[in-house]
Formats: sequence, C-alpha cells, structure tokens
Amino acid sequence: MSSPCHGCPTRIENCHSMCQRYREYKTEIDIRRGTLQARAAFEINFCPMCGRKPEVERMTTYKKVGSIETFGDIPWGKPIIVSGLIGRGSWKWRMPGVFKKVNGEPRFYNEHGISEIIDESERISLNILEVEG
Repeated sequence: MSSPCHGCPTRIENCHSMCQRYREYKTEIDIRRGTLQARAAFEINFCPMCGRKPEVERMTTYKKVGSIETFGDIPWGKPIIVSGLIGRGSWKWRMPGVFKKVNGEPRFYNEHGISEIIDESERISLNILEVEG
C-alpha cells in the first residue's frame, strides 16, 4: 500500500511496512477476519439473536428391513418407507407412504397424499426402510 494512513500524524508514502501503529491495526483486523472466517466455516456458529450455539442437525440414516420384489410382497395398509423402482419410471427415494387398494385399483399414497396407480404386470423392486437410531 503506497498511500499514507488517514489521520496519521506521521503521514508519509509507503510507511505501512515500518509503522508500529499500522502493525497493531493490521493485527486487530486479521483477528477480526479470522473470527469471521471461522464463523463462515461453522467453527464458531452462534445465534445472532440469543447468542447460543445451535444444536447440530444430523442427517437421517436408514436401514433396510425388507424388500418388495413381486406384487404379492406388498404390505397393504401398513405405513412404510420405500426406496426403489415401480414400473419403468416411478423411482422412490426414502419415501414414506402406504399401499392401498381403492375401488379395486392398487395405489401407493406418499406422505403428501399423492397417489400412484400400480399395474400388477409392472416390475417392482423396492427396499423397505426404517429410520436408524
């Protein structure tokens, strides 16, 4: 930096390398920046409103407890979590739902109430999951 410090009584060009006041200022700024960088990297992460450190949110893990390979393997009316394929393009990924027969049509209802008709002749390859822990 070639410009002198604003308001410095010993203002001369290129004085930063030898100025003790600037070194102290620079150290203070580096400490502040280090704190901000640490917060950005979640090393120090405090709530700005209450000052407490928030709880760490863990990713949900699942374990396989069964599988559905044929139409006869479907657990009708039982809430389950599935991952896998129904038919040609209906992919399910850790999707909670329930299999029901409505007016004779087999359907899978997901947790949002959206249903999908299942054709008995289509291929089914699903894993039944449950939440670990």
